[in-house]
Amino acid sequence: MGLNDRLKKVFGKTDRAKMLQRIEAVKDTYNEAETKKEAIQNAVDRIVREIETSPNMPVIEFLKMVQKEENLSNDIIVEVTKQILDIKPEKTAVEIVEKINLPSRDILEIIKLPDVSLEAAKKMAEEIPDEVLQKQERQRLEKIERDRREAEKVKKEKEIKKKLKEKYKTCEKIKGSDLVEELKMLQRKTESEEIHTIIKRVLARKAAIEWRRSGTTRVASIAQVISPEEMLEEDFSELMGEEFKDIKTKQQYQGLKEYEYREEDLQNLILSEIAKKVAGIYNRVGIIDVPQLEKMKELTEQQEKGFVSQVKQYVDVKLRDSLDIEKIKQQFRGIEIDELGELRELVEKIPEKDRKEYIRTLKFTIQNKKEEPLAQEVENQLAHLRDELKALKEVDAVEILEDARAEVKDRRKQRREEARQNNRITQSDDNEEHSH
Repeated sequence: MGLNDRLKKVFGKTDRAKMLQRIEAVKDTYNEAETKKEAIQNAVDRIVREIETSPNMPVIEFLKMVQKEENLSNDIIVEVTKQILDIKPEKTAVEIVEKINLPSRDILEIIKLPDVSLEAAKKMAEEIPDEVLQKQERQRLEKIERDRREAEKVKKEKEIKKKLKEKYKTCEKIKGSDLVEELKMLQRKTESEEIHTIIKRVLARKAAIEWRRSGTTRVASIAQVISPEEMLEEDFSELMGEEFKDIKTKQQYQGLKEYEYREEDLQNLILSEIAKKVAGIYNRVGIIDVPQLEKMKELTEQQEKGFVSQVKQYVDVKLRDSLDIEKIKQQFRGIEIDELGELRELVEKIPEKDRKEYIRTLKFTIQNKKEEPLAQEVENQLAHLRDELKALKEVDAVEILEDARAEVKDRRKQRREEARQNNRITQSDDNEEHSH
């Protein structure tokens, strides 16, 4: 036996002897009491003192030895665990429940202590032997967790509302780009529709102040918080009109040049942003994708013409001749184009870094008419994969599309090889006929 092993054996015996001495001291303290209640309390006090004065003592092993003594009860373990929460990390109490067999009622008593955290209580609940009681306790803890989350949510939203009210009052003094960043940050912290509505009101206030002084506002900046489609569909122009009407009466917003406001003017700026997005998709993918919005159907003929003109203006020069103006008009009026939504969903599933190759393939499918059979074959492949791709993660979708592209590439190669073979056979036949 090596030196280390011998030392471990010697110290192991010493530690064991010390533990036995401690157990005897606990038993003596217990037996000296006149009543059971007093005996339990004396034993608990002795055990806690031993733990406090011996930082390196293995607590779990010590309590297991206490539990094995016939004269000592589980009540002692429960009371010790309660007091351990004051002198040891919470994980020690959790470990006691996990490693020492306690009845369900004792575990429940520990769990319901005010000092036990919800996370620790959930771990302890898993150790309750009675399955019915365990289920009931888990449900109780889950309700507590839900209530806490809801309370935190309400508190957080209350704080956000307070900040937004302040932003509304002081937005004139806040730089536009700074205000947008602050509103984006606040919006990310909640999904509350009420807060989203307040954010729109703050933006409308800021935009109205800018319009009163300069005759315009930065829709592209606002679009970082509210999309142009949402601005149009949810009457942001009307909301801004209400704010404009309010500030127009206030002396602080008077100036050398006091611009007037028309809802139609803001709508045109919003439509310009949407036109940029439509042109951008066409430049990248080769498809026309005008948002299907009810409000767009209500716009004037002049606004429709302006929208079509702007889409054409933002489309790359080399693609303008192939742009289907009639299709833009149809979609502007709410006429959906078959498979448009599916194609958009497919493109959106591909991560930005992987889109280039996929878009190249998709452009070939849509725009290249020189190889009709091959283009149709690619289209059939995509049609077959669309429903499956919708349910997949991005990475899986990319892999499937890559496999499909590789398969088409292999078939193209196979066709060229077959064509070469056919040419050889034809030439051979011609040579034979010539020799005859």
